[in-house]
Amino acid sequence: MASEPVRIAVIGSGLAGLVTAYSLQTLKATHPDGSPLQLYVELFEKSQALGMDSTSISVDFGDGTTPFRFDSPMRSINGVFQLYKHLDVALRRADFSYSFARLSRNNDGANVEASPPPPYAVKDGETLNGFVTPPRSGKNVKRQPQRTQFFYVYLLLLAFAYSWMGLTSRTSRRYWLRERLGLDRLATESVDEFCERYWIGDRMKNEVLVPLYAAVSTVGRQQARDMPVAECLGELLRKDQATMRECLRSDSRPSFIIEYIVSTFGSSHYVAEAGVQQVVRRLVAPIPIDQVHLSSAITSITTSSSTSLHQPIKPPLLPTSSALVPVLSALQSISYVRTLVVNHTDASILPQIEQDHRDLNLVSYDAPRPASDSKGEFNDIDTSTRLGKGSIQATHIISRTHPRLCDSSLGRELYQTTNPIVDIDENKILSTAWYERAVVTRESKKILPGFLLEPSSKIGQTYQGRENFWFVGSWCAEGIPLLEGCLTSSERVVKELVKVLGVEKEVRLRW
Repeated sequence: MASEPVRIAVIGSGLAGLVTAYSLQTLKATHPDGSPLQLYVELFEKSQALGMDSTSISVDFGDGTTPFRFDSPMRSINGVFQLYKHLDVALRRADFSYSFARLSRNNDGANVEASPPPPYAVKDGETLNGFVTPPRSGKNVKRQPQRTQFFYVYLLLLAFAYSWMGLTSRTSRRYWLRERLGLDRLATESVDEFCERYWIGDRMKNEVLVPLYAAVSTVGRQQARDMPVAECLGELLRKDQATMRECLRSDSRPSFIIEYIVSTFGSSHYVAEAGVQQVVRRLVAPIPIDQVHLSSAITSITTSSSTSLHQPIKPPLLPTSSALVPVLSALQSISYVRTLVVNHTDASILPQIEQDHRDLNLVSYDAPRPASDSKGEFNDIDTSTRLGKGSIQATHIISRTHPRLCDSSLGRELYQTTNPIVDIDENKILSTAWYERAVVTRESKKILPGFLLEPSSKIGQTYQGRENFWFVGSWCAEGIPLLEGCLTSSERVVKELVKVLGVEKEVRLRW
């Protein structure tokens, strides 16, 4: 007689949840006696649409053409490339260029005079609409570009050195050098502390490194300065100087750093040609429709002797078994920030001169001079469509990076701004959405090893699998919480869960 299938509830339909459900539903595994492992997978999502694509929008230009679909928030891939290939999702190369601009702190409005920028950021010093614009010509300046390159190469050398010396055993000569240089500090050392230790200038830090790091992590300026520097160094290893390639997540553990140096340094990045809706459809396709539950917020997780499929809704509750107390305590160390994404057609938030536009345009207010000025600089919300001065605004000019929209004569200007710090014309807003993003902190790095399922990470207690609870998500892997973390954590949990269910032979996922 065939055994009853093991029932598994996957809660949440972001990439981590979808990949977990897809992997378990399509898994082919057998017990030692040759009998197949049978699973009954259910997917629960609190929204009316599957999470990964729930806030993306379609724009009808009113000219008889097919509505244009674009992702919200923007999603590019590298670490999930093999998954997308397996799903046969059409990909388009997208090597983004960057610009940096800043606003004066003297006034809340955008149209104010900005203070002079550092020489490596602007050569001609022109200011328009309150923005300090990137240079249009380098004819009058010969030495300043060399200074920029020096800072960049210096940081890259530091990053490579930390990676090289991190891959050492205790008997290696490099281990002695690693200890003398204090490499172990990276686990807790902040960006501020690191820049001070290695004489990285305040202007380079405040007007290039911190805005870039904050934009990738979608956090405020002060939060980026306080975050562990290991992730920041990893970002530098993944970014090509010539094209300012889009930043991806980094891994703070040395064994992962070297892997990503080989696979991503100087390489191209891609986006899904038809948007992530195609990814969502293909991931959810193998799951029977009656096992996908939308508009289903989980308010209670309890055990019951009843055999009915759906239990009555009870007040919000988690099991209070003593085995879960450390897990719940550890989860309190995971910090989140609210992120605002606005899709719109308002070009006024960009530098006035079109020559100064890039694919991704980062804007921030001048860094506060006294340290005390930064205390209130977290993502304080001024309006429903604008954040405070401590945020970093990132505007993606979608029209520049999609072949269908690149012809400016068609008038199909589309912009996506993350964490706006200047007002966007309400009449030109297409949609707005708030998200919660996990942020790396010193506290979260301390408890993270307990959620990792790697032999080298099992230091002390593990939180995975207690009382049959397993955790996946962007935060549940090394590095900045991005798509790659979703995939990595999902793969690890699926493989470990199958072992717990009695499958001795290690399973290989289909991609």
